[in-house]
Amino acid sequence: MPNTGLNHVAVFNRSEKEAKKFYGSLLGLRQTYRFTVDESLAQRIFSMRINLEVLIFENDHLKIEVFISAHKRIPVATAINHICVEVEQRPAFLQKCRQQEIEFMEIQRERGKIIFLKDYSGNLFEIKERRVEPDN
Repeated sequence: MPNTGLNHVAVFNRSEKEAKKFYGSLLGLRQTYRFTVDESLAQRIFSMRINLEVLIFENDHLKIEVFISAHKRIPVATAINHICVEVEQRPAFLQKCRQQEIEFMEIQRERGKIIFLKDYSGNLFEIKERRVEPDN
C-alpha cells in the first residue's frame, strides 16, 4: 500500500483582502507564495477562461491554495464540502472569530460540540481542538 499524504487543499475566494484576513489573521497561516494561473491554463484545468491569482497560506501542518477572482459566476463549494482544521485552544479561537465578526455554529452532540464556520467567500470549515499528546 502506498504511503499517501495530503499536500494541500485549494479553495476559491472572491477577495484577496478577505483571504488574508481569514487565512492569515484568523487561522494564523503564513502567506508564503503567490502566483497567477492564466486564462489559458484555467480553461484547461477548470474549464473557466479567467485569470486566477493564487495565494499560498501554510504552517508546518497545513497548506491552503486560495484562488482569488471577483468573477461572479464561480460557484462556492456545495454545502457538504468542508475543510476540517485543528486549533490549539478552541475557546480562544472562537473569541477571535467573534472579534472579527465571523459567525460560527456550535452544534451539541452526545460526544460534545462540533463547530462550523464559513470564510468570507462561503467556504465551510469544521474546527476541532488539537489533542496534545502527553510526554512519556
